[in-house]
Amino acid sequence: MYNEWLKLIGGKKNEEEIVTERFFIKENILHFDKLTIQLSNISKLYVGTRKIKIPPLAMVIVLLGLILLFTDFFREVGLVLTVLSGIYFYSIYQSYQSTKEYLVFELNSGDNYYLYFKESTFLKQVRNALETAFNHKIIYSEINIAEQKIIHGDHHIIYGDKANLNMGIQQGNIINSNNHDEHSSTTIGEIKDSTFHDSIIGNENKQENTLKDDYDWSMIEASLVASLASLHANDSVKKAVAEGLQAAQEKNKEKFEQTVRKNRKEFLSDIFINTTSNVFSQVIFNLLGVVM
Repeated sequence: MYNEWLKLIGGKKNEEEIVTERFFIKENILHFDKLTIQLSNISKLYVGTRKIKIPPLAMVIVLLGLILLFTDFFREVGLVLTVLSGIYFYSIYQSYQSTKEYLVFELNSGDNYYLYFKESTFLKQVRNALETAFNHKIIYSEINIAEQKIIHGDHHIIYGDKANLNMGIQQGNIINSNNHDEHSSTTIGEIKDSTFHDSIIGNENKQENTLKDDYDWSMIEASLVASLASLHANDSVKKAVAEGLQAAQEKNKEKFEQTVRKNRKEFLSDIFINTTSNVFSQVIFNLLGVVM
């Protein structure tokens, strides 16, 4: 069905469709299920909305069915043709609704790859993530088309005193803790929607990931740029992220720390945590004295 749509909208021999539920952006690579594209090999990105088109033959068949409905001898044949045509048109409409938005990767070779989306809002978020990756090659993002989510950050393991918290890529906005309490005073329950439940912090628990004198400014800048691209509302969170980004670009440690502390509520909010990497989240937690 998808390839038929490509032909209907005038697809050429050098145009291919990418069928996938998710893909990954990692450094200079776009990784799909059956295809890998180098970001440096992409010359342009196009976005648009397809127009629904009905094959001429299908229109002829439905008209023929309607005509036969009003005859005495072929009324049953006309009814069958009309019903089948209706089912076919409905399937085309359903397919169109789920893939009406498209993103085109135009490569330096001239080849075009089409990726289809259901919602234009999510498509814009994906485009922003790609544009961010063009300028910041250390970005890692998972684009989940099926669930319409973008998750920034790779797997990150945090080691504490006799406690192991493995925070992986978020799925369904739920992070399950794999912490095993072996004579440790730290018990961490489920984390849902970035809100901590049943969390007990003892005095003996210590965090090994202490702040270093020097920050990884490239990682911090890339994480803030990715978060900024995912935030659309011009609210206090977006303003705080923009202010933090400015400090990171200046590599001004004092200004960066002051910005984070001043905007503590914003940097610990669900909105921000769900748009940044786990590595950078840990930097924020350490800076603000939040023990997980």
